[in-house]
Amino acid sequence: MKWHVIDVLVLNSSSNQYALILNGDPAITLLAQTRSAIAIRPGDILYPVLDAKYCVNRDRSRKIKVTNVTKFCLKQWEWLREKQSNSLHSNKRINSISVTLA
Repeated sequence: MKWHVIDVLVLNSSSNQYALILNGDPAITLLAQTRSAIAIRPGDILYPVLDAKYCVNRDRSRKIKVTNVTKFCLKQWEWLREKQSNSLHSNKRINSISVTLA
């Protein structure tokens, strides 16, 4: 089954971890955690390949690995978004401290 990427969060850029809202048809919406060395964007379409791997937009050179899937839950998505936002603010503070000390 192909999956339409509705929204994307970068959970950890150093380890290429993403959270995705995926829609298979109007009745199926999932929250998936993935690992990918390539950028994933809303509007991309994931096509199954093998062993929880998917190619992006039918491009076999752009593969991602799905590591966890659950039924979509808005509260969980908001929690992940808040966690991502806090992480970004922490990194900005660390970078500004480094610049100030240099």
